[in-house]
Parts: sequence; C-alpha cells; structure tokens
Amino acid sequence: MRRAIHRLWTILPIRSRTVFRQLLKHIWLAVAAFLFVLIVHFSTDYGAGDKQIAARQGGKESSRVNKFLGSSYGKVGMATLVHLDMKGAPPKMAYLREFLPFAKRLGATGLLIEYEDTFPYDGRLSALRSETFSYSPEEVREIVALARSLDLSVIPLVQTYGHMEFVLKHKDFQGAREEPQSDWSVCPLRAESLQLVKDIIDQMMNLHPHSKYLHIGADEVNNMGRCTECRKFVADHSKGELYRRHLLYVMEHVAQRWPGVRSLFWDDMIRSWDELRLKTLAKFGDPMVWGYIDHVERLITPALLTKFSSAFPHVWLAS
Repeated sequence: MRRAIHRLWTILPIRSRTVFRQLLKHIWLAVAAFLFVLIVHFSTDYGAGDKQIAARQGGKESSRVNKFLGSSYGKVGMATLVHLDMKGAPPKMAYLREFLPFAKRLGATGLLIEYEDTFPYDGRLSALRSETFSYSPEEVREIVALARSLDLSVIPLVQTYGHMEFVLKHKDFQGAREEPQSDWSVCPLRAESLQLVKDIIDQMMNLHPHSKYLHIGADEVNNMGRCTECRKFVADHSKGELYRRHLLYVMEHVAQRWPGVRSLFWDDMIRSWDELRLKTLAKFGDPMVWGYIDHVERLITPALLTKFSSAFPHVWLAS
C-alpha cells in the first residue's frame, strides 16, 4: 500500500499533488471511523422480576449486540464512544476539529479520552508531560467545549494501578513502584502511591468539570502483590482483596472529591469473582468489559454478562 502510494505520488503532476493530499486526508478519516472502539452501555433494572437490560433504543449496533446477547437480555441501550488514545501519535488540534464532527455524523455519542503523557500536568506532576508533545490546558478546554457543542459526552481515562510506566519511569515517583525494577504498577499500600494517584485524578478532573464518569483503568495488573508489604497482605487475605481494596480507595476518592462522578474500570481483573464480592464495588463504579480478540464470545460469555448485570447497575462493553 505504502509503495503504491509512493509510486503514484512520483508520477502525479505537481498541481495534482494538492488534490491527492486532500483525498488521502479523507481516506484516513474514513479508515479512522472503522477503528472506533465502540463502547456499549447496559442498564439493569433491579425492580424487574428478571434482570433485564433496559433500553435506550439504538440503531444497527443495538440490533447486532442484541442478536449476540440473545433475547434473554432484553433491549440494549447504546452509548457509542470513540476511544481516543492520545499517547504515541497524538492528533493535532486541526485534525480534532474535523474529526469530532465527523465522529458525531457517524453516530458517536461520546468520547473516551486517554491522554497519558499528552495531558498538561502541572506542579509536581509536570514531569509526566511528554518532552515531544503535550496539549496545553487551553487546548484540552477546547476539545471539551467542542465535544459539548456537538452533544458528545467526554469521559477521561487515567491509569491508577497498572500501565503506569509514563509515571513510574520518572525518578521522583519510583518510590511508588510495586517492584523496584518495574515501572508497570504502583504499590497500593503505600501512602506515596495513593497520593500520587489522587493528584493525577484531581488534575484530570479539574480540566473536565462537566464529565459524569471517570475511567480509572485498573487492567492487567500482572505483578500485583509482589512487594514486601503486599506479599504480607496477600498472605493474610488474598490478591483479590488487595485489588478490591485499592479499587475502592480510588473510587471513593472520586466520589467524595468529585460528587456526581461515577468511576468506570476495565473488567479483566474481576472476571473470576463471585457476585457477592462484585457487589461491593457497585456503589461507586461499573465494569467495562473488553476483549480485543476474534470470536469475542469465547471470552465475553452470556454467563459473565449475567453475573455482571446482577451485581452492577450498569455494564459497559468495549470491542
């Protein structure tokens, strides 16, 4: 593909290259549309005799999801979010000014924005900003304002347990690591870690004051329970309890510091939990079920969704 474009570019007359450049731009916009992460929102009705998934009528996607789930799940209420993963190759503002209206025209109802090191952290967190590119506070406000003008909800995503490399690689924050040699996750039992996570959340929410949800990540914490403090805790309790304790701490902070904001979190670490333990999280947050594989039904089974819908008032799906 790249070679073909290069060959075409070399034989085009100079005057045609501007047109070709514009054509490529629209092609990439169309390709980006197919790379959406569509996040499906379920609402369970606890007042009903059978657990039904309440409906806000969707279109084709609702029909497809309902077909996958089967009639026993009732109707699916769709909130179609575009996951904007800004790290690595953050889009320029000029692109976002075109892309957000384009996403809206295609049926998006909101954005899940994962800034990582492109967010304009300040104060003691200023080291987290990428040395090559980060958005300014004014640009973040512009993104949020543009989304609101298009009636697109905005859900910021921050990492609060694993996937913390962009934070823990810095010398000033290495004391929060679960393992000295790994920048993957924080130790959830250290005061330094907890304050760091709270500071990250608060700076993010300060620039997203209208958001009703905050995604706190918390997936793939593969090295959980390895430091001295955590090993002792796991011996006395369990890894599941260590994870639950940290998730509750983070979600309670969000609820107390930012009233009206509900937490979302990736589901992979809690799939094996029983319904009783799952319900201890339901006061403050909802799971977002993910599985980026072929034949997703092998991972995200009706039994799993039934369990989650019995434990939580809302369940989200990402694909």
